[in-house]
Amino acid sequence: MARGGNLSEKMYKYATAVLFVLFVISTSAAGYFASLKPAEVTVTATTTVTGAVPATFEEQARAAFAKAEDANINWRQFEGTTLNFLFVSHPWEAAIAPYIPEFEKLTGTTVQMEVVSEDIFWDRVILGLQSKTPVFDLAFASQGFDTYSYYSNRWVVPLNEFLDNPQLTDKNWYDPDDMYPVFKNAFLMPDGKIYALPITFEVYIMFYRKDLFKQYNVEVPNTMQGWLDAIQKFQSMSNTTGVYGAAIRGGSQTGISDEFAAVILDYWGDRPYDPDKFVYFDSNWKPRYTDPAIVQAFDTWTTVMKNGPPGITSYDWSEATTAFAQGKTATYWFDASLFRGIFEDPTQSKVVGNVGYAVVPPTPTGHRTVAWCWGLMIPSNSENQQASWLFIEWATSKLMNVLTGVKTSAATRASSWAFQPMTADFPADFTTAVSESLKIAAPDNVYYEHMEEIILKQNEALHAIYLGESVQKAVADLQAAVEQILKENPPTAGG
Repeated sequence: MARGGNLSEKMYKYATAVLFVLFVISTSAAGYFASLKPAEVTVTATTTVTGAVPATFEEQARAAFAKAEDANINWRQFEGTTLNFLFVSHPWEAAIAPYIPEFEKLTGTTVQMEVVSEDIFWDRVILGLQSKTPVFDLAFASQGFDTYSYYSNRWVVPLNEFLDNPQLTDKNWYDPDDMYPVFKNAFLMPDGKIYALPITFEVYIMFYRKDLFKQYNVEVPNTMQGWLDAIQKFQSMSNTTGVYGAAIRGGSQTGISDEFAAVILDYWGDRPYDPDKFVYFDSNWKPRYTDPAIVQAFDTWTTVMKNGPPGITSYDWSEATTAFAQGKTATYWFDASLFRGIFEDPTQSKVVGNVGYAVVPPTPTGHRTVAWCWGLMIPSNSENQQASWLFIEWATSKLMNVLTGVKTSAATRASSWAFQPMTADFPADFTTAVSESLKIAAPDNVYYEHMEEIILKQNEALHAIYLGESVQKAVADLQAAVEQILKENPPTAGG
């Protein structure tokens, strides 16, 4: 969803991911409404390298995946062009940077890359996009309302025209269907076109204490009710053990939006919905907070909160991750996969080596989760759009995806997650949790400029239920409040 309220969280996540990369190194030497239910990407066999095993991961990857020179296009058709990029300081940017000389040699173009912190990026990218003269040819794109606003202002171009042009893209080599549908659809706009392609992500999964589950003879659950029963057992012993049942975001600000959307989608299941309104609104923008699936999601979330530490209503990502990392809770619910970097870092965590990872549990009405990602977009005012597309095609190809994915733990292609050398240093259950989650994940985009106000109303409902109000009354009041917001601020066409 919209990034408001999440700025420091995203920045911290990326810094954490960088620290985790260093830790690993040191310890180891898809049509418009088609997005409603992502098609599964099934990997039937792990990619292996035959013959003599190369000495390094990079050599193994280069032996296993087709190189750029194998693509049936003329990479040098824009030779002599200088491309200007605006990137966020981010683990993916750090991972791709050493390979950019390869792209320059391949294409005969020159890349000038400006890298800025995320807080500076937001103003800089808008100024560049709306400039009458070109400022940059390529930039990071944030999933959600930010990119929608660029699309609405016609500041960015659809990528379909490049992807479908055989002079620019060899689809047999590029294999766009290898990219998880959730990511291709993350930047799908109401006109049915894609305005950015993904480079890195987070997906919402479950974390739990393997040692505690074993110590207290608790089987790792495979249903939502099973997980609720487990945390209630741990909570009942908390006065003795000092370990509470669960950590979860408590709705202190808009940082809860994507994570809470994941449990809502889990209950919503495979029912259709409009992907630019998520499940919250029907095609006419009528709120659906009283739908039984959404009501049950509110009930489940607050049940988890009631089985957590005192003060949980003020928990955002920092408080929740700290509670779990410091051994204060037995589980951590519906949060970002990249937090593994915190939990396996001995400088930040007391539970290193004792964390289990799992796909979010199925509910009686479905089994889904949510993912969020960064992508790359091309400005409408760029004079080098086709040359910029060649960079996107190269940077998001199978080989580059696995070379960057091993450093970010966030590869966006199924072939990368099936490549055993990439996941060799990942816990096996983490690899399974992420790769299986990506098959059932969807974006939670809502293209409405007042959605942050609605998220705060959702938080009020969660707090009311936590404090004893009935779920039915709280969601009925929420439904009325959202209807009033929409009445006072009618959505524009498409959002």
